[in-house]
Amino acid sequence: MKYIIILLTVFLLKSCGNTKDIENTKEDNALMKIEQLSGTYLITMFGRVKLRSKKLTLELDESTNKVSVFGGCNSFFGTFNANGNHITFNELVSTRKMCSEENMEAEQYMMDALAQTTRYSLEKNILNLKNETSSLMSAKKVQEKIMITYETSTRGFYEIIWISKDSISFSNDRNLKERKTSDCPEKEWNELLALLQNINIKSLSELEAPTKKHQYDGAAMATLKVESEGEIYSTNIFDHGYPPKEIEELVNIVLSMKKMSTKE
Repeated sequence: MKYIIILLTVFLLKSCGNTKDIENTKEDNALMKIEQLSGTYLITMFGRVKLRSKKLTLELDESTNKVSVFGGCNSFFGTFNANGNHITFNELVSTRKMCSEENMEAEQYMMDALAQTTRYSLEKNILNLKNETSSLMSAKKVQEKIMITYETSTRGFYEIIWISKDSISFSNDRNLKERKTSDCPEKEWNELLALLQNINIKSLSELEAPTKKHQYDGAAMATLKVESEGEIYSTNIFDHGYPPKEIEELVNIVLSMKKMSTKE
């Protein structure tokens, strides 16, 4: 009888252990699904050195195993293989634009870092690329589901611009029945994402307009909206051509991208 009880106890303990293992595996898998490697990252650190530049980006696509990197001037393309916490980058090629000495040094570091990378960690959207002894490069994942909308109008004029990762669209029809669309260039999109990282979009409605000529028809009125992960954040009305200083560079890129799309 004691022998049977001991066997039952051992069986139950093993069963409980297996159940916990299964639960832990499910939790690990759930975490892995949340922390998807695919995405666009803003490079924030070389080793332990924090970067001043906000334009260096890394994009990974697990469905094709392709990697693309923008170094502020040149772009890099290649493939990667990831297994567990191990990762390697292969067949890296680069465009050959002449850049500033500082830019060239940064791009060379990026190429060398990717060539030396053997491991990675991804936690809370922070990607850390490493070799066997140290961290080589860190980057922060940026949200992909982003739509930027710029709208401006007067009594006799109307224009609205939508920009997403995939397209640039605009219309001069207040009823939005007519719309022109073109592809969104990767370089400019990455610049927009980098600028958004430095803006608290949740406080867009709190930004102060430097001028208020639209109140007496002295300027077209304008607004900027950012849609991110299902939430929409909007500025108050400001004068077209005179946005709040916090978003001035962002607005200028939006307008230049629209102008660029009309030339294609």
